[in-house]
Amino acid sequence: MRGQWMIAPTNIPQMLDIVSKMIDGRGEDYRNFMKGPDDNVKSVVMTHEGTTMSSGSKGYTDAPAGSIAIIPLKGTMTKEDTWCQDGTQACADAIRQAADSPNIVGVVLQIDSPGGSVDAIAPVAQAIQYLQSKGKSIVANCDLCASAAYYAATYCDEIMADNNISAEFGSIGVMMSFRDMSGYEEKNGVKTHTIYSNLSPDKNKGYMDALQGNYELIQSEALDPLAAKFQAQVKDRRKGLDMSADGIISGKMFFAEDALKNGLIDGIGDLAAACSRVKDINNINSYYKN
Repeated sequence: MRGQWMIAPTNIPQMLDIVSKMIDGRGEDYRNFMKGPDDNVKSVVMTHEGTTMSSGSKGYTDAPAGSIAIIPLKGTMTKEDTWCQDGTQACADAIRQAADSPNIVGVVLQIDSPGGSVDAIAPVAQAIQYLQSKGKSIVANCDLCASAAYYAATYCDEIMADNNISAEFGSIGVMMSFRDMSGYEEKNGVKTHTIYSNLSPDKNKGYMDALQGNYELIQSEALDPLAAKFQAQVKDRRKGLDMSADGIISGKMFFAEDALKNGLIDGIGDLAAACSRVKDINNINSYYKN
């Protein structure tokens, strides 16, 4: 209900319904979906023999040498943990742990996310760059990979669609929403007075203008710079991007085959294929390094 968001808009009504019920004390329907105190990021490893095993409470210390960490980035992205899911800081911690483990040679980031809060991107991006600085590769293997999730995926060495049925990519853009409750409050006898110092004429001006239906300032000062940075990141990291494709960096979504054709992704393949690409990229990097 606050901040700037990079998120597929179809997810917003579901979020607002959950939040509204929580606030009103009617969240019983969602209690079974809430995170428990021990529900941390559940990563697994793919061993060099092609079998999977849980990373367990010891992290990656029990993994055989040459293993690949498979780390999830799923659901609506927020920086901190919420009642319902892990924040991206927890995902970033798992990536850094994999980077520091001598048993892990690379990471598959399993993405199934509509995006989320803008401030949720940096922890994952920084952790990916830390992993790469250790000489380890990372491939994003995705089903839904929209908005902030796609922003994060661009930092990976490659992006793959997990399938060519449901996998979608894009929604490159920024949005903001808030509820104006002033009419409701006045109807119920509540009148709010907001007073600013004479020395603070620009404080919250964009927000106050938006309350009056004028969105120009909040678009130009808050949303457009973020959208421009998002577009620049995509163009810089996706060298084969087809800029002539309609809506490619302005918010349109693409299924896997069109995403591949237009340069948003590098391939289509399942988890095993993504793990193979991690090894291939490692071999290529080692060849050029030597």
